Amino acid sequence: QAPLTDLIVHEVDRIARLLDQMQNLGRVMPGQMQAENIHELIERAIRSVRAANKAMPAIDINYDPSLPDVQIEADAMVQVLINLIQNGIDASGDGTPVFVSLTGDGMHASIEIVDSGCGMSPDFVRNKLFKPFVSSKQGGFGIGAFEARELVQQMRGRLEVESREGLG
Repeated sequence: QAPLTDLIVHEVDRIARLLDQMQNLGRVMPGQMQAENIHELIERAIRSVRAANKAMPAIDINYDPSLPDVQIEADAMVQVLINLIQNGIDASGDGTPVFVSLTGDGMHASIEIVDSGCGMSPDFVRNKLFKPFVSSKQGGFGIGAFEARELVQQMRGRLEVESREGLG
């Protein structure tokens, strides 16, 4: 019970800080970025996604434990990861695992989230995926990918999508 309570308290605090940022145009300022353990941020995001999903598929994790800390805004990065992992779960459907991998070279870190869904059309990826309030999911709000890209760009990162219809 205590770990779940701690998770809820931590998430409420994180969301409150993000709402404060959004009121200030949602900007992640360079001064807010600091050296963070990206492994811990990924684990935090996965715990949050697990808590929000009744039927949670497996998440296969593969990362290089030797990667040093990265300059990042922790709350924003956790939100990005939650959005992208949840999108992967939604796309995969029926309990199919989602794969999360982390690689890097000491200067840069790369997180890859791979789903087992049916893929998106090139037109949707190019013209609609990152538009606010546009979603290919039934009942989707069209905020997750848009918010993820905005936050990643503010942290001087890149969010890339590779999708092939029929392959995920």
